Amino acid sequence: MTTHNGKRRIGISSRATGVIVVVAAMYWWAVFLSMHVLEPEFSPIGAPGSAYVLGPYGTWMTSTYFVLAAALLGARLGITTNLAVTLLTRLAGLAFLTAAAGVVLAGIFPMDFPPPPRTLSGRLHALGGVLTFVPWAIGTSLYSLSMRMRRDQRWVRCSGTLFAIAVLSI
Repeated sequence: MTTHNGKRRIGISSRATGVIVVVAAMYWWAVFLSMHVLEPEFSPIGAPGSAYVLGPYGTWMTSTYFVLAAALLGARLGITTNLAVTLLTRLAGLAFLTAAAGVVLAGIFPMDFPPPPRTLSGRLHALGGVLTFVPWAIGTSLYSLSMRMRRDQRWVRCSGTLFAIAVLSI
């Protein structure tokens, strides 16, 4: 596959990247919602989702960080390999890459509970959160606002749903 400027690009289908994102997101949600039942000592209103890592089923919750990183990298790969190279798609790809790095950082270092962060691990976890949520929202917004997907035949069917998700993520 080549771009309009002749540069060679990886040939991965939008369907493959979509499967990565959807499967990873479904796993994340399934574990996250299960934590509410398995660890009732953490209030979903009073405790952040990261607190579930500290409970007896923390290994499951820890795995969601790395699965979420896979979803963010899948989104980046889908954008950067299947859409025309523009400033917005490049920035969106960079934002998703930054968010994936942030979620890995947050997954490696557990939070301090209750907040505020008191240890190096807690501080690095908080930094990972900032590096995840801000670029994730920006990347999703840039991607959606570029509207490239609405003009790309491979993305037309799901463009409305993806745009709604992007708006809700802001």
